[in-house]
Amino acid sequence: HIEDPKNVINNLIFTSPDNIQLASKILRYGWFEFPSNPEEEKYIIDKILWKSGFDIGIFPPYQRLFWKRLEKFLNIVKTYTIHDERDKELIRSAGVNFFVSLEEILDYSLSFITWALLSDHYDITKFKCNLDDARRFLASHLNGRQLGSNKTLKLNGEGKNTLYPLIKGFTILAELCNEMAKGRRDRLKRPKNKLPGYHGKTEIEQFPFIHTSLILDLRKKDFDRIIGFLKEVTAILEKSQICNIRNRIEHKRPN
Repeated sequence: HIEDPKNVINNLIFTSPDNIQLASKILRYGWFEFPSNPEEEKYIIDKILWKSGFDIGIFPPYQRLFWKRLEKFLNIVKTYTIHDERDKELIRSAGVNFFVSLEEILDYSLSFITWALLSDHYDITKFKCNLDDARRFLASHLNGRQLGSNKTLKLNGEGKNTLYPLIKGFTILAELCNEMAKGRRDRLKRPKNKLPGYHGKTEIEQFPFIHTSLILDLRKKDFDRIIGFLKEVTAILEKSQICNIRNRIEHKRPN
């Protein structure tokens, strides 16, 4: 870039509150208020750049910690060859820390995406996510779903979950979304008295939340991509035998 994109945003948009409101309309989703301090200004600039397609890492601290622990675990595994108990302890310590972070990431991800796809955001959530509520929502919607011939999924609504149910949860969510799309569309249509007054009266502005679960209002290609992604998460983690590795690290085995 000839000019720093952050400077471009600052010079074009942050000249007035009206320009920020105009930018929020163009970007469609997300309200952008005029910043009251440098920290808010930096956050909004990064948010606009991210929505414009720039690679901006607006990530919470636990995500950085996950990558840091993964890198440390991999480095230790590559460096030490398990000659003695000290090597085993170093690998075990780094491994346990990494898997704690992995469970945390999977818990946050599965809780949020389940909440995002299945909730009624227009009438109930008002597009605001609370992690504790999302965890309870996850457990209430996925618990009891069939895992195999004689197993059912059990998730803790307080976030105290281990790898296996979290990994399986992504595929279970995909299956539930497919079931809803095939057999529950009519039952999950928003009641007419809950629709805004302009609905059906103009083509200029259409109401997008016809159903009480967001997943049913997505375009088919977006729906298919999400279902494929959810199944892929489970498939990749199962193929890597991540649960087996976790168990071997936690138990003091000879190798």
